Amino acid sequence: MKNWQNKIETKRAKLYFFENEVIKIFKPNKKNRDKILKDYQSPYFIKLIRTLPNGIIMERGGEPIGGKNTIKEKYKSEKLFHWLNQLQDELKEQGIVHADIKARNIVCYKDTFKLIDFGSAYESRSNHYKDKRNIRKLKVMLNLTFSL
Repeated sequence: MKNWQNKIETKRAKLYFFENEVIKIFKPNKKNRDKILKDYQSPYFIKLIRTLPNGIIMERGGEPIGGKNTIKEKYKSEKLFHWLNQLQDELKEQGIVHADIKARNIVCYKDTFKLIDFGSAYESRSNHYKDKRNIRKLKVMLNLTFSL
């Protein structure tokens, strides 16, 4: 692959970052666990451009808003707080449990937030406790003065 700007290797895949898209190639014997991206679309989720025999091509979504237990100061805003509320409603409405919502799985590009990393996601019409709990943790990290 030519002209990629950055490459990251994880346990399950290699990710190649281009100007406007990311190619995720799954390692041998690792199944594509991003089925939710193929089956569900939302303005709150990173956009799937197309599937490959051994991977997927997604839009490039920007930089993560934080790390494991932090949110970068520049993203701490009422806008992010409201986006998290809308994300929670969207996941419930679509019948999806992401199961890994955290600051590094939310990216921001041109003032727009998107949820990424659907490797642990599954369909469920009833069990949204884990996502609610993780979203609540992010809201607490925002440490804003208006009520949660």
